[in-house]
Amino acid sequence: MLYFNFSLILGGAISLFSGYFTYIKNRKEALNQSWFLMSIASVFWSFGYFVMINAPSKEIAWISNYVLQVGVMLVLVLFFRFILILTGKINKKKYRRLLFLLSGITVFFIIFNFTKFFVDDMVPRFIFNYVCNAGPLYYLFFINFCVWTLISLIILFSSYKESTGAKAQQIKYVLLSMIGFVGGASTFPLHFNINIPPYTIIFYSLYPLVIFYSIIRHRLMGINVVLSKFYLYIIVACIPYAVFNLTIYIEEHFLGGLYSTPSLIFGPFVSIVFSVCFIPFYEYVQGLADRIFFGNHNPKKIIKDLTIKLNNTTKLKEIFRILIEEFEIVLNTKEICILTLCNNGKKIKKRSKPCFLQKRKIKANNIIFDVDQMIIENELKLIKTRNNAKLAKELKKYKIEIIIPLISDKKKIGMIFLGQKDDLGAYTQGDLEFLETLTPQIAIAVENARLHDEIEDFNKNLQKRVDKQTKEIREKAEHLQKLLTVRSEFLDIASHQLRTPSSVIKGVLSMVHEGSLPPEKQKELLDAAFQKSLKLEEIIDEILRASEMDSEKFNLQLVPLSITKILDEIYQDKLNNAAIKNLEFKIDIPPKVDLVLSDPIYIKHIVRNLINNAIQYTNEGSITIRVVPKKNTIDVEVIDTGIGIPKQDINKLFQKFSRAENAVMAYANGSGLGLFIVKKIIDAHKGASVKVKKTELGRGTTFVLTLPIAFDALVK
Repeated sequence: MLYFNFSLILGGAISLFSGYFTYIKNRKEALNQSWFLMSIASVFWSFGYFVMINAPSKEIAWISNYVLQVGVMLVLVLFFRFILILTGKINKKKYRRLLFLLSGITVFFIIFNFTKFFVDDMVPRFIFNYVCNAGPLYYLFFINFCVWTLISLIILFSSYKESTGAKAQQIKYVLLSMIGFVGGASTFPLHFNINIPPYTIIFYSLYPLVIFYSIIRHRLMGINVVLSKFYLYIIVACIPYAVFNLTIYIEEHFLGGLYSTPSLIFGPFVSIVFSVCFIPFYEYVQGLADRIFFGNHNPKKIIKDLTIKLNNTTKLKEIFRILIEEFEIVLNTKEICILTLCNNGKKIKKRSKPCFLQKRKIKANNIIFDVDQMIIENELKLIKTRNNAKLAKELKKYKIEIIIPLISDKKKIGMIFLGQKDDLGAYTQGDLEFLETLTPQIAIAVENARLHDEIEDFNKNLQKRVDKQTKEIREKAEHLQKLLTVRSEFLDIASHQLRTPSSVIKGVLSMVHEGSLPPEKQKELLDAAFQKSLKLEEIIDEILRASEMDSEKFNLQLVPLSITKILDEIYQDKLNNAAIKNLEFKIDIPPKVDLVLSDPIYIKHIVRNLINNAIQYTNEGSITIRVVPKKNTIDVEVIDTGIGIPKQDINKLFQKFSRAENAVMAYANGSGLGLFIVKKIIDAHKGASVKVKKTELGRGTTFVLTLPIAFDALVK
């Protein structure tokens, strides 16, 4: 009998103790309220059962039976509500409906608890004075008890698999605590007249004990600070009391009384020893309390260590990382967002990661952070606003619990946003004191880091500016050198190419002016002067066009063109030039050729230039224009049987004022700008190219011009 009485009293005492401390910790928190109510219901059941099995009369047994039955019914519904709050499912419609259903069933059984339909008699069984004898409805109640216990287990187990960290540990211990239901359910067989004594009733004590351990170890309902202080005060108070009484006992029994000479010597000696040993003992007990209640993470020690870390850090990102890690440990929250503000105190400049605003895919700029309209309480910005319902609504929407302003030199430099705790508990006064103590240090560290970053940015920008200006000076110097080179080349060309035709024109005109032009050669010489004027015009035109190629004003107007029509036109135009040199001039174009994408003016210039060169440097043989359609492009080949190009000169053909050595010997009046202009025009095309396909000295050269098909180029 002693075993059963002890089990019931122990279970009831633990329930009462844990419920009371949980409730006074935070009376407004739903989880704390639910646990407190469930603990009171457990106390009703345990003490009701204790009185019933020890009742001296049937009347007392009946009264205690009513109390314990109400207690067990309420335990069932309150425990179900407790796990819904713990797992965060209390606001989901289907679980609220289940809770409503269970509450209705509980009310039904409570009403019939006071009738013979539920319990029909109180009878002595086993070694107990009285136990209840089940009525018809009691069987239904037992089934109801088993079903809802199973549902609770399923909800807890599924939530455990979905959870991580402290939340998973809390649910795990609540799952383990359900072994207490086995202890409570062991009383049912005797009620059904089955001779199985409730030997496992001791497990009932484990149910509040395991949850209470979870409260302490894993901060379920945030009660660890209170318990830590309670533990520390009890131990520290007991030791001086024990030492005092032990000293009195020794003095009275072994030293001849309190005021004897040995006692007067022994007393001060004990006082000195106690004084020396007490501080190390106190520190040991405090360290033990830290390990038990905080997992060796005491806020005071963390503030000290954190201050040292912040003072030794000048990188803003490193400060963010340190704060996030420490807040997770001390405050039990991973929903942390640290924002720094620009100089105007409004615009958000940076933020830390992880960030719970970011986790919810919310940009921080979407919230109106009107710092001036927040009320300061304990130097912390809490969720209270003046005439700003919109801000309050936004903060509630994103589940922001605390806003901490970072103020340095009376200037707002940033804010820290804290979301819900992992255990869904409220922030305690200890948490606020911790933040209040730490906030000035954080603000100083952030401001120092910002100044450090600004100096670094300034130095980097300064170096970039120096590098940029140095690069610009170098580029200008290179451009100037290039201009000087071009000027020199131009003067060389001008002195030779321009002077020769102008000298011929000047000579003929001088003879005409003096009247010394022989009549028989008059037509020939005037013809020569006219041709030289045309050549002079051509050279000037090429120089101006080359200058245009180097300017920013040059650009093409690309449109779909018929390459067949353009080639036919140029072919007809150049037939006479080829005939003068007795060259065979052929054109080979397939029947159907796609349109090409090019500029109508510049494409003619390119083709004319290539054909002019072919005629110019071919003394005998043929000139052929061939069109070769391909998948996405069309090749225009200009094939001659002329002097060819030396291999060492091929790579510099398309450079300004550059000519092959044998070309200079064959035709001295070339400007060296024709192929340069061709290359510049082609480079302005997308998907176009020009190159020497093949060449052989004395046997001719093939140039190939590649142009994109119009439709394909437009699609791309």
